[in-house]
Amino acid sequence: MKKLFFLFLICSFSLQAQITVEEKLQKPEINLKKKQNINQVWASGNWEKFNNEIIWKRGTWVNKRPGFIFMPGYWKKVKQGWSWVTSGWKKIDLKHWNKIYS
Repeated sequence: MKKLFFLFLICSFSLQAQITVEEKLQKPEINLKKKQNINQVWASGNWEKFNNEIIWKRGTWVNKRPGFIFMPGYWKKVKQGWSWVTSGWKKIDLKHWNKIYS
């Protein structure tokens, strides 16, 4: 039972509220800092809801994950306007991963 509760707790923290707006929001200017080592990739920022406001959470350099590629977030046209598709890691074939990062 404890394991099930722990799994539920982890999943609930990873869920984000869907953001839908009439007009696409413009991302703030990106000020890329230098990456600290060659094993890092840029994880772009995301629009998030916080205290009933939509805020931009800026990106950062993160360590590469073998077998995964970081996909930036984007606005998707929907019936109600525009919906933000959150950035995140996408699983890819390790052969392709090696081609990208070699």
